[in-house]
Amino acid sequence: MDNLPMQSIVFIYQDGGVETVPITHFPHHLDSLQNNLEKMPRFANLCYKYKFAFHEYVNYMPIVSTLAKEGIVSLINFNLRDIVNDPSLLNCDLPGIEVYLPHDFGSLRQLEHIEKLLVYYPEDRLSFNHYQGIEFKEKTTLEIAEFVRTWKNNFDEKHTL
Repeated sequence: MDNLPMQSIVFIYQDGGVETVPITHFPHHLDSLQNNLEKMPRFANLCYKYKFAFHEYVNYMPIVSTLAKEGIVSLINFNLRDIVNDPSLLNCDLPGIEVYLPHDFGSLRQLEHIEKLLVYYPEDRLSFNHYQGIEFKEKTTLEIAEFVRTWKNNFDEKHTL
């Protein structure tokens, strides 16, 4: 998850593995994903499993929902279009990150990535959404921090937000 502001999308898998899609000249997340698919073997396998057709999606929510069902955390760069149009914006402020959390975490390593995000990224630039069956519910940073702490302390038990 190095250099988070320069990533358009980050996926954190159940075992803590990470795949990133760097910001390119494409102003849309899905175009970046399609362009980088061959560099992301785990995500590519999911695409083939679910037969994602990128051109059919107006935004990234169908993909994010499917990944949440698989237990994968998705980080979406909220200011991607602005950064593509004017990269000097990164000198002024960090982009906003939309964080989509699955219902269940798969490993302590996955939780540690979220914990790092909570510690090192400005709170006002984060927006957390937690998957609850059929939809996402927005959560505060404090709720997520407590949720992560509880999961880490009792990882073998199930906890819900």
